Amino acid sequence: MQLLSEKRQLVEPGQEWVGKHRVLPDELPTDGSRPAEDKAIAYGFTTSRSRRAQVGDEEVVWEERLLVVRSLSYVKTMQASLKERLGKAEAALNNLTPARQR
Repeated sequence: MQLLSEKRQLVEPGQEWVGKHRVLPDELPTDGSRPAEDKAIAYGFTTSRSRRAQVGDEEVVWEERLLVVRSLSYVKTMQASLKERLGKAEAALNNLTPARQR
């Protein structure tokens, strides 16, 4: 996937990254130490790509900026849901298979 191969982290003034996690300015420690990772609410990256469009007789070219962010709570919810669906699917498959007879 092209987007992932071009990933870059962007740090705006007043923001800091801890690993892949963005920490908001009001959560930054004032003593100069690194922020705690347990304060992170999401992780992500930014990238840009060149875009073009034909508008009348003129070709317009611009740089599009993409921000890809994934909430950590959303990830937990999706993982729990996946685990539940896998458990149901495994149980259904086991019900289709006859018990071993000796």
